[in-house]
Amino acid sequence: MGGSALKVPVRRLSAAEHHPLAHTLSREIARISGARVEPIPAYSNKSDFGDIDLLIEREALDRFGRDNLKNWLRANLNTRQIYESKPDSPSLSFDYRQAPTDDVGIQVDLITTRHAAFDTARDYYSYNDLGGLIGVLTHAMGFSYTPDGLMYKVADKTRRIGVVPVTDATAAILVFLGLDPVVFSGGFHELEQIFGYVSTSPYFNPDFYLPDNRSHAARARDKKRSTHQRFLGWLNANQDKRGAYPWCNKAAAAADFVSQRAVFVEKARTCFPGFAARLDALFAEDAVRINLQARFNANKVSEWTGARGPVLGQLMKTLRDAWPNDKAMAAWIETRNDAQVAEWVKQKVGASIFAKCSPVSP
Repeated sequence: MGGSALKVPVRRLSAAEHHPLAHTLSREIARISGARVEPIPAYSNKSDFGDIDLLIEREALDRFGRDNLKNWLRANLNTRQIYESKPDSPSLSFDYRQAPTDDVGIQVDLITTRHAAFDTARDYYSYNDLGGLIGVLTHAMGFSYTPDGLMYKVADKTRRIGVVPVTDATAAILVFLGLDPVVFSGGFHELEQIFGYVSTSPYFNPDFYLPDNRSHAARARDKKRSTHQRFLGWLNANQDKRGAYPWCNKAAAAADFVSQRAVFVEKARTCFPGFAARLDALFAEDAVRINLQARFNANKVSEWTGARGPVLGQLMKTLRDAWPNDKAMAAWIETRNDAQVAEWVKQKVGASIFAKCSPVSP
Protein backbone atom coordinates (compact mmCIF):
# COMPACT_ATOMS: atom_id res chain seq x y z
CA MET A 1 0.00 0.00 0.00
CA GLY A 2 1.43 3.33 -1.04
CA GLY A 3 4.46 3.72 -3.26
CA SER A 4 5.46 1.67 -6.27
CA ALA A 5 6.79 -1.84 -5.69
CA LEU A 6 7.12 -2.43 -9.44
CA LYS A 7 9.91 -1.63 -11.87
CA VAL A 8 7.62 -1.47 -14.90
CA PRO A 9 5.99 1.91 -15.73
CA VAL A 10 2.77 2.58 -13.76
CA ARG A 11 0.65 5.69 -13.46
CA ARG A 12 -1.67 7.35 -10.99
CA LEU A 13 -5.37 7.18 -11.69
CA SER A 14 -8.25 9.49 -10.89
CA ALA A 15 -11.00 8.62 -8.42
CA ALA A 16 -13.38 8.27 -11.37
CA GLU A 17 -11.08 5.57 -12.80
CA HIS A 18 -10.13 3.98 -9.51
CA HIS A 19 -13.48 3.10 -7.97
CA PRO A 20 -15.11 1.15 -10.85
CA LEU A 21 -11.82 -0.53 -11.75
CA ALA A 22 -11.20 -1.58 -8.14
CA HIS A 23 -14.63 -3.21 -7.98
CA THR A 24 -14.21 -4.89 -11.38
CA LEU A 25 -10.81 -6.35 -10.51
CA SER A 26 -11.94 -7.53 -7.08
CA ARG A 27 -14.99 -9.21 -8.62
CA GLU A 28 -12.93 -10.97 -11.32
CA ILE A 29 -10.20 -12.16 -8.97
CA ALA A 30 -12.86 -13.43 -6.56
CA ARG A 31 -14.59 -15.28 -9.40
CA ILE A 32 -11.54 -17.18 -10.59
CA SER A 33 -9.94 -17.83 -7.19
CA GLY A 34 -13.02 -18.53 -5.07
CA ALA A 35 -11.66 -16.09 -2.49
CA ARG A 36 -13.36 -13.17 -0.85
CA VAL A 37 -11.87 -10.02 -2.37
CA GLU A 38 -12.77 -6.42 -1.56
CA PRO A 39 -11.34 -2.97 -2.31
CA ILE A 40 -9.93 -1.19 0.72
CA PRO A 41 -11.89 2.03 1.40
CA ALA A 42 -10.25 5.46 1.21
CA TYR A 43 -11.64 8.82 2.30
CA SER A 44 -14.38 9.80 -0.14
CA ASN A 45 -12.90 13.05 -1.48
CA LYS A 46 -9.54 11.56 -2.37
CA SER A 47 -8.96 12.83 -5.90
CA ASP A 48 -6.35 10.40 -7.23
CA PHE A 49 -4.62 7.14 -6.34
CA GLY A 50 -1.15 5.73 -6.83
CA ASP A 51 -2.45 2.15 -6.84
CA ILE A 52 -5.46 -0.06 -6.20
CA ASP A 53 -5.49 -1.87 -2.85
CA LEU A 54 -7.48 -5.10 -2.65
CA LEU A 55 -7.89 -7.40 0.35
CA ILE A 56 -8.04 -11.14 -0.41
CA GLU A 57 -8.84 -14.15 1.74
CA ARG A 58 -5.61 -16.08 2.34
CA GLU A 59 -6.95 -19.62 2.79
CA ALA A 60 -8.96 -19.54 -0.45
CA LEU A 61 -6.01 -18.07 -2.33
CA ASP A 62 -3.75 -20.84 -1.00
CA ARG A 63 -6.25 -23.46 -2.17
CA PHE A 64 -6.44 -21.88 -5.61
CA GLY A 65 -2.66 -21.54 -5.72
CA ARG A 66 -0.53 -18.44 -6.08
CA ASP A 67 1.08 -19.73 -9.24
CA ASN A 68 -2.36 -20.26 -10.79
CA LEU A 69 -3.28 -16.69 -9.88
CA LYS A 70 -0.06 -15.34 -11.38
CA ASN A 71 -0.65 -17.22 -14.62
CA TRP A 72 -4.20 -15.85 -14.77
CA LEU A 73 -2.99 -12.29 -14.17
CA ARG A 74 -0.50 -12.55 -17.03
CA ALA A 75 -3.05 -14.09 -19.39
CA ASN A 76 -6.07 -11.94 -18.53
CA LEU A 77 -4.86 -8.65 -17.06
CA ASN A 78 -1.82 -8.18 -19.31
CA THR A 79 0.47 -8.23 -16.28
CA ARG A 80 4.18 -7.87 -17.02
CA GLN A 81 5.58 -7.92 -13.50
CA ILE A 82 4.50 -9.54 -10.23
CA TYR A 83 6.33 -8.58 -7.06
CA GLU A 84 6.49 -10.49 -3.78
CA SER A 85 9.10 -9.80 -1.11
CA LYS A 86 9.15 -13.58 -0.46
CA PRO A 87 7.19 -16.62 -1.72
CA ASP A 88 4.69 -16.51 1.18
CA SER A 89 4.59 -12.72 1.41
CA PRO A 90 1.38 -11.26 2.91
CA SER A 91 1.08 -9.00 -0.14
CA LEU A 92 1.46 -9.36 -3.88
CA SER A 93 1.79 -6.43 -6.31
CA PHE A 94 1.20 -6.54 -10.05
CA ASP A 95 0.57 -4.19 -12.97
CA TYR A 96 -2.76 -4.14 -14.77
CA ARG A 97 -3.12 -3.08 -18.41
CA GLN A 98 -6.36 -2.80 -20.30
CA ALA A 99 -4.61 -3.85 -23.50
CA PRO A 100 -1.37 -5.79 -24.09
CA THR A 101 -0.04 -2.83 -26.10
CA ASP A 102 -0.42 -0.33 -23.24
CA ASP A 103 3.04 0.92 -22.31
CA VAL A 104 2.04 2.14 -18.85
CA GLY A 105 0.07 0.06 -16.35
CA ILE A 106 -1.72 0.51 -13.06
CA GLN A 107 -0.29 -0.98 -9.89
CA VAL A 108 -2.58 -3.30 -7.92
CA ASP A 109 -1.68 -4.50 -4.43
CA LEU A 110 -3.28 -7.72 -3.19
CA ILE A 111 -3.10 -7.94 0.59
CA THR A 112 -3.84 -11.32 2.12
CA THR A 113 -5.63 -11.89 5.41
CA ARG A 114 -7.10 -14.81 7.29
CA HIS A 115 -10.74 -15.63 6.57
CA ALA A 116 -11.70 -15.16 10.24
CA ALA A 117 -10.02 -11.73 10.38
CA PHE A 118 -11.19 -10.37 7.02
CA ASP A 119 -13.49 -7.64 8.35
CA THR A 120 -10.98 -6.66 11.03
CA ALA A 121 -8.17 -6.39 8.48
CA ARG A 122 -10.33 -4.37 6.07
CA ASP A 123 -11.08 -1.89 8.86
CA TYR A 124 -7.40 -1.75 9.84
CA TYR A 125 -6.23 -0.93 6.31
CA SER A 126 -9.07 1.52 5.56
CA TYR A 127 -8.80 5.29 5.26
CA ASN A 128 -5.21 6.01 4.33
CA ASP A 129 -3.19 4.67 7.23
CA LEU A 130 -5.73 5.47 9.92
CA GLY A 131 -4.82 2.05 11.32
CA GLY A 132 -1.20 3.16 11.59
CA LEU A 133 -2.14 6.35 13.43
CA ILE A 134 -4.35 4.40 15.83
CA GLY A 135 -1.49 1.94 16.19
CA VAL A 136 0.79 4.63 17.62
CA LEU A 137 -1.85 5.40 20.24
CA THR A 138 -2.35 1.74 21.19
CA HIS A 139 1.43 1.23 21.39
CA ALA A 140 1.67 4.07 23.88
CA MET A 141 -1.06 2.36 25.90
CA GLY A 142 0.92 -0.89 25.92
CA PHE A 143 -0.99 -2.75 23.20
CA SER A 144 -0.63 -3.45 19.48
CA TYR A 145 -3.26 -2.69 16.83
CA THR A 146 -2.88 -5.15 13.96
CA PRO A 147 -4.87 -6.50 11.00
CA ASP A 148 -5.82 -9.38 13.32
CA GLY A 149 -7.16 -7.05 16.00
CA LEU A 150 -5.94 -5.66 19.31
CA MET A 151 -3.05 -7.60 20.86
CA TYR A 152 -1.18 -7.48 24.15
CA LYS A 153 2.49 -8.40 24.22
CA VAL A 154 3.42 -9.94 27.56
CA ALA A 155 7.00 -9.56 28.77
CA ASP A 156 8.99 -9.69 31.99
CA LYS A 157 11.58 -6.94 31.52
CA THR A 158 13.51 -8.14 28.45
CA ARG A 159 12.06 -11.68 28.49
CA ARG A 160 9.21 -12.09 26.02
CA ILE A 161 6.48 -14.35 27.36
CA GLY A 162 3.91 -14.28 24.58
CA VAL A 163 1.19 -12.37 22.71
CA VAL A 164 -2.42 -12.47 23.87
CA PRO A 165 -5.33 -11.45 21.60
CA VAL A 166 -7.57 -8.87 23.26
CA THR A 167 -10.38 -8.63 20.69
CA ASP A 168 -10.81 -8.62 16.91
CA ALA A 169 -14.05 -6.60 16.94
CA THR A 170 -13.28 -3.19 15.46
CA ALA A 171 -16.14 -1.42 17.24
CA ALA A 172 -15.03 -2.81 20.60
CA ILE A 173 -11.42 -1.79 19.92
CA LEU A 174 -12.47 1.76 19.09
CA VAL A 175 -14.64 2.05 22.20
CA PHE A 176 -11.73 0.77 24.31
CA LEU A 177 -9.54 3.50 22.82
CA GLY A 178 -12.17 6.16 23.43
CA LEU A 179 -13.02 6.55 19.73
CA ASP A 180 -16.57 6.62 18.35
CA PRO A 181 -17.26 3.51 16.21
CA VAL A 182 -20.31 5.18 14.65
CA VAL A 183 -18.11 7.93 13.20
CA PHE A 184 -15.71 5.29 11.87
CA SER A 185 -18.46 3.24 10.23
CA GLY A 186 -19.75 6.38 8.50
CA GLY A 187 -16.40 6.92 6.80
CA PHE A 188 -14.46 10.11 6.19
CA HIS A 189 -14.59 12.73 3.46
CA GLU A 190 -11.21 14.41 3.96
CA LEU A 191 -7.81 13.39 5.29
CA GLU A 192 -8.07 16.10 7.94
CA GLN A 193 -11.22 14.43 9.28
CA ILE A 194 -9.19 11.27 9.81
CA PHE A 195 -6.59 13.26 11.75
CA GLY A 196 -9.26 14.93 13.84
CA TYR A 197 -10.89 11.58 14.57
CA VAL A 198 -7.70 10.14 16.09
CA SER A 199 -7.34 13.23 18.28
CA THR A 200 -10.81 12.72 19.82
CA SER A 201 -9.51 9.87 21.97
CA PRO A 202 -9.10 10.96 25.60
CA TYR A 203 -5.75 9.14 25.53
CA PHE A 204 -4.44 11.06 22.51
CA ASN A 205 -1.09 12.75 23.01
CA PRO A 206 0.58 14.38 19.96
CA ASP A 207 4.01 13.84 21.54
CA PHE A 208 3.81 10.12 20.79
CA TYR A 209 3.88 10.81 17.04
CA LEU A 210 6.93 13.07 17.02
CA PRO A 211 10.07 11.59 15.44
CA ASP A 212 12.14 12.11 18.60
CA ASN A 213 9.72 9.89 20.52
CA ARG A 214 9.64 7.10 17.93
CA SER A 215 12.05 4.18 17.65
CA HIS A 216 14.60 4.11 14.85
CA ALA A 217 12.59 1.47 12.95
CA ALA A 218 9.35 3.42 13.44
CA ARG A 219 10.94 6.65 12.21
CA ALA A 220 12.10 4.88 9.07
CA ARG A 221 8.57 3.59 8.42
CA ASP A 222 7.00 6.97 9.18
CA LYS A 223 9.19 8.72 6.61
CA LYS A 224 7.77 6.44 3.90
CA ARG A 225 4.17 7.14 4.90
CA SER A 226 2.89 10.34 3.35
CA THR A 227 -0.19 10.22 5.58
CA HIS A 228 1.97 10.17 8.70
CA GLN A 229 4.05 13.10 7.43
CA ARG A 230 0.91 15.10 6.67
CA PHE A 231 -0.38 14.21 10.13
CA LEU A 232 2.74 15.73 11.68
CA GLY A 233 2.03 18.91 9.75
CA TRP A 234 -1.58 18.85 10.96
CA LEU A 235 -0.40 18.45 14.55
CA ASN A 236 1.90 21.44 14.17
CA ALA A 237 -1.03 23.53 12.94
CA ASN A 238 -3.37 22.21 15.67
CA GLN A 239 -1.25 22.27 18.78
CA ASP A 240 -4.27 22.39 21.08
CA LYS A 241 -5.22 18.78 20.22
CA ARG A 242 -4.63 16.70 23.31
CA GLY A 243 -6.80 14.17 25.12
CA ALA A 244 -8.01 14.54 28.68
CA TYR A 245 -5.93 11.64 30.03
CA PRO A 246 -2.90 12.87 32.04
CA TRP A 247 -0.23 11.12 30.03
CA CYS A 248 3.38 11.45 31.04
CA ASN A 249 6.02 12.07 28.39
CA LYS A 250 9.49 10.74 27.64
CA ALA A 251 10.98 12.94 30.37
CA ALA A 252 8.73 11.46 33.06
CA ALA A 253 9.75 8.63 35.33
CA ALA A 254 9.64 5.22 33.67
CA ALA A 255 7.81 3.78 36.67
CA ASP A 256 4.96 6.26 36.19
CA PHE A 257 4.62 5.26 32.55
CA VAL A 258 4.54 1.56 33.46
CA SER A 259 1.89 2.16 36.12
CA GLN A 260 -0.28 4.06 33.64
CA ARG A 261 -0.05 1.18 31.17
CA ALA A 262 -1.05 -1.22 33.95
CA VAL A 263 -4.30 0.73 34.32
CA PHE A 264 -5.12 -0.02 30.67
CA VAL A 265 -4.40 -3.73 31.13
CA GLU A 266 -6.85 -3.86 34.02
CA LYS A 267 -9.39 -1.99 31.91
CA ALA A 268 -8.92 -4.55 29.11
CA ARG A 269 -9.38 -7.40 31.57
CA THR A 270 -12.69 -5.87 32.67
CA CYS A 271 -13.91 -5.07 29.17
CA PHE A 272 -12.86 -8.38 27.61
CA PRO A 273 -13.31 -11.43 29.92
CA GLY A 274 -11.89 -13.70 27.24
CA PHE A 275 -8.70 -11.67 27.24
CA ALA A 276 -8.48 -11.95 31.05
CA ALA A 277 -8.82 -15.75 30.84
CA ARG A 278 -6.21 -16.03 28.08
CA LEU A 279 -3.82 -13.74 29.96
CA ASP A 280 -4.17 -15.73 33.18
CA ALA A 281 -3.60 -18.97 31.27
CA LEU A 282 -0.41 -17.56 29.74
CA PHE A 283 0.88 -16.49 33.16
CA ALA A 284 0.11 -19.96 34.52
CA GLU A 285 1.96 -21.62 31.63
CA ASP A 286 4.90 -19.29 32.18
CA ALA A 287 5.02 -20.13 35.88
CA VAL A 288 5.16 -23.83 35.00
CA ARG A 289 7.92 -23.12 32.48
CA ILE A 290 9.95 -21.14 35.02
CA ASN A 291 9.57 -23.88 37.61
CA LEU A 292 10.66 -26.50 35.09
CA GLN A 293 13.72 -24.47 34.17
CA ALA A 294 14.63 -24.10 37.83
CA ARG A 295 14.12 -27.77 38.71
CA PHE A 296 15.45 -29.32 35.51
CA ASN A 297 18.30 -27.75 33.58
CA ALA A 298 21.65 -28.56 32.03
CA ASN A 299 23.62 -27.55 35.13
CA LYS A 300 21.64 -29.93 37.36
CA VAL A 301 21.82 -32.80 34.86
CA SER A 302 25.56 -32.27 34.53
CA GLU A 303 25.90 -32.34 38.32
CA TRP A 304 23.84 -35.55 38.55
CA THR A 305 25.55 -37.40 35.67
CA GLY A 306 28.93 -35.78 35.09
CA ALA A 307 28.04 -35.20 31.41
CA ARG A 308 29.62 -32.24 29.65
CA GLY A 309 29.67 -30.57 26.24
CA PRO A 310 28.03 -32.34 23.26
CA VAL A 311 27.26 -35.42 25.38
CA LEU A 312 25.29 -33.25 27.79
CA GLY A 313 23.41 -31.63 24.92
CA GLN A 314 22.40 -35.02 23.49
CA LEU A 315 21.43 -36.24 26.95
CA MET A 316 19.16 -33.21 27.53
CA LYS A 317 17.41 -33.92 24.23
CA THR A 318 16.90 -37.57 25.16
CA LEU A 319 15.45 -36.64 28.54
CA ARG A 320 13.04 -34.09 27.06
CA ASP A 321 12.00 -36.46 24.27
CA ALA A 322 10.85 -38.92 26.94
CA TRP A 323 7.82 -36.65 27.46
CA PRO A 324 5.11 -35.60 24.97
CA ASN A 325 5.65 -31.94 25.92
CA ASP A 326 7.16 -29.68 28.58
CA LYS A 327 3.81 -29.35 30.34
CA ALA A 328 3.66 -33.10 31.00
CA MET A 329 7.28 -33.13 32.12
CA ALA A 330 6.74 -30.17 34.46
CA ALA A 331 3.65 -31.79 35.99
CA TRP A 332 5.66 -34.91 36.82
CA ILE A 333 8.60 -32.96 38.24
CA GLU A 334 6.31 -30.82 40.44
CA THR A 335 5.30 -33.95 42.40
CA ARG A 336 8.91 -35.13 42.95
CA ASN A 337 11.81 -33.81 44.97
CA ASP A 338 15.25 -33.17 43.48
CA ALA A 339 16.57 -36.56 44.61
CA GLN A 340 13.76 -38.35 42.78
CA VAL A 341 14.30 -36.31 39.64
CA ALA A 342 18.04 -37.04 39.80
CA GLU A 343 17.34 -40.76 40.17
CA TRP A 344 15.05 -40.68 37.11
CA VAL A 345 17.78 -38.93 35.11
CA LYS A 346 20.38 -41.51 36.16
CA GLN A 347 18.05 -44.37 35.20
CA LYS A 348 17.54 -42.79 31.78
CA VAL A 349 21.30 -42.45 31.36
CA GLY A 350 21.77 -46.09 32.26
CA ALA A 351 19.18 -47.15 29.69
CA SER A 352 20.56 -44.99 26.90
CA ILE A 353 23.56 -44.85 24.63
CA PHE A 354 25.13 -42.48 27.11
CA ALA A 355 25.93 -45.46 29.33
CA LYS A 356 28.58 -46.29 26.73
CA CYS A 357 30.11 -42.84 27.05
CA SER A 358 32.59 -41.84 29.70
CA PRO A 359 31.30 -38.54 31.08
CA VAL A 360 33.88 -36.21 32.51
CA SER A 361 33.79 -36.32 36.31
CA PRO A 362 32.79 -33.12 38.11
